[in-house]
Amino acid sequence: MLNVKLKTGRAGFVLVLQGALDGPVSWPSFDALPTALTGGLVIVDCGGVPEVSPAGVDALLRGLQSVPAKRRLLVNVRPALLSAVALFPGAIEMAGIGSAWLPLVCIRCQRAQEQLLDLRLHEVAARTFGLPPFACTGCQGPCGLDDDALVLFSPFAEQPPLHLPDGIDAFWPPPRAAPTSRTQVELDVAGAVDVAVTAVWLSGTLAPSPSLARLAPRLDGTLIFVDDGVHATTAAGLEALRDLLGTLPAWIARLSPVLAEGLATTVNGWGSASVVSMRLPFRCESCGDTVLVDVDLDERERLASELPPLCPRCSTVLARAFSERDQLSLDTLPLLQPPPEVAAYLESHLHPPSRDRQSEWTQVASEQAPAVGAVDADRRADPSAVPALAPSGVPDFSARPPTTGRVQGTRYEITRRLGVGGMAETLLGRQTGIGGFEKRVVIKRILPSLAAKPDFIDMFLHEARIAARINHSNVVQIFDFGRARGEYYIVMEYVKGYDLAAILKTSQTLNRPIPIELAIRMVADLCGGLAAAHTARDDHGNLDPIIHRDVSPHNVLISADGATKLADFGIAKPQSHVGQTQPGELKGKIVYMAPEALRNEPPTIKLDIYAAGLILYTLLAGKNPYTRASEIQSMYAVAHEGLPPIITQRRDVPFTLAATLGRAVNRDPAARFPSAQALQLHLEAFLGELGRPATPMHLALWVNELMATQPDKPSPMEGTPSSSLELLDIGGLGGISDVPMFEP
Repeated sequence: MLNVKLKTGRAGFVLVLQGALDGPVSWPSFDALPTALTGGLVIVDCGGVPEVSPAGVDALLRGLQSVPAKRRLLVNVRPALLSAVALFPGAIEMAGIGSAWLPLVCIRCQRAQEQLLDLRLHEVAARTFGLPPFACTGCQGPCGLDDDALVLFSPFAEQPPLHLPDGIDAFWPPPRAAPTSRTQVELDVAGAVDVAVTAVWLSGTLAPSPSLARLAPRLDGTLIFVDDGVHATTAAGLEALRDLLGTLPAWIARLSPVLAEGLATTVNGWGSASVVSMRLPFRCESCGDTVLVDVDLDERERLASELPPLCPRCSTVLARAFSERDQLSLDTLPLLQPPPEVAAYLESHLHPPSRDRQSEWTQVASEQAPAVGAVDADRRADPSAVPALAPSGVPDFSARPPTTGRVQGTRYEITRRLGVGGMAETLLGRQTGIGGFEKRVVIKRILPSLAAKPDFIDMFLHEARIAARINHSNVVQIFDFGRARGEYYIVMEYVKGYDLAAILKTSQTLNRPIPIELAIRMVADLCGGLAAAHTARDDHGNLDPIIHRDVSPHNVLISADGATKLADFGIAKPQSHVGQTQPGELKGKIVYMAPEALRNEPPTIKLDIYAAGLILYTLLAGKNPYTRASEIQSMYAVAHEGLPPIITQRRDVPFTLAATLGRAVNRDPAARFPSAQALQLHLEAFLGELGRPATPMHLALWVNELMATQPDKPSPMEGTPSSSLELLDIGGLGGISDVPMFEP
């Protein structure tokens, strides 16, 4: 029950809220207030409201309209109320926010805590989604936001500037005692709203969690609970999850045997939820790996007929690594076919939405403490991306070099870090010279922890040598390679724009198909870059084609002026050096691989031609035809399933274009175009027949308008793209280029 107390001052009055906001609000009488106090600003102290419900927030915001004042300002807002207010349309019109407690986590010691963001001091940062420097209350290390920044900061960005009257500090309520710092609970909760569904990702130990409680008011519409690795449960945690499952119809996906058993033994533990799939362990006796396989209705029937999946490394039939008890749970669960929006979300989201939070932490670490590196919040990322552990179990960031300032002994000055991956980090910088000369560049630098390992240095040198041999306007250029203070670095072209994967995703989200002529323009220009790679020559002038082997939308950049550029030659090979790929060393993104790549045939330029054709197919159809719920299923589809004719996916595709596309993605390499240039010429000829303008200028206008109207309104990004979540780099060292190079 919420109590509301009225306090008056010389310049206005204050409403103090105390208790749970879970229903109607009883407001005090304002009849006795002097007219001088009711014509200005009223401050609502929300510091005593730790718990909220959607009905309570709606009652609060509606009740504030009856409070006699021209302006209403919420202060000391707790995270649960802050995130709930962000989801109510027009909430900021009823009341602005003057200060709020933010949920933070220490990057160094992982202590979860709440600290006050006072907009009187940090209004500019808050309105631009910037996190001011917060020091951990325990170890004084830098803190990152422990929730979705887009949700928590949107009220600050939407509200008008504060413009507080003089004397406001005299009756501004002081913050109450800060919530006691607590060691972060093991349960990791990530929430995401994706068009028609709301998803909740759970991992760790299922126990009562502030983050889970904070997420509850946001649950609406079609709910998906994704088990991303719940390894233990508690009775209180199961009851809390049961309460959430009972609020609205929900679906549970990738259910682990641990969580399945816990919910089955809890009274009404399933609530009104239905199970989409289970995630069960299998073991390969050949290579010794344990593989997690998603089992849905179809998969359950396949297992019942004794057709287990294949190992992604060596294609050996996998043996079951789960017990008879787990098998019983699988047989008795009410596995149901999900609605289309649930299936679509799970198909396109193989990992939890934690990369944005990782980039936020990276930015905090680089801006506040140069000696601190990024924490990988994604449990399914490459383990090499996680900093090494010191004997105490705390990540050791002491070896991280500074990410600002001049690189000693060079002409380059680092502005800030753009991203960090498993083997390298990328930095935005500028090249300086005499007479005020200055040029913006992107610098890729091998991580200090790997700088002494010959294998990684060789890979870094390989990428620099390969990319430097290609000089073409449709390829991201390499300007320099060097070594400073024992650190190897590559200096690359600075590109401002978007990667093709982001454009495709936004097109899907907004239901705006990419125009045929613009899709052809992008792929035709991509073929120009591939042709330059395929006609490269060695140091003696002899033809020595370079095979990219990882042509995918994530590695194709569209600049702000409409130029198409191919990036990321981390796993490229000159044809003179290719041989059969070693077993278990699939290179590239599965869903853009040619079928012969899965047959372990020697790579040729036909791999890149197939990938370019499949990109065009994806742009026209709106989705990759081989994307499945798991990498194993995608591998099977690539190896054995043909592509549906493009005209069955998009009716306005002319027959002549469909024929050209069919030849580019033919499963037989010999039947494809003989060169990327041949495919480019066919596409350019078709553009002439189509008679629609498709210049880089037209492409730039369409792309910039599309990206400016998407819901989260991103800024143009810079550099080369990060690896896709579809990347399955099995058994090898991985690409040196799995580093995001975008400027937030």
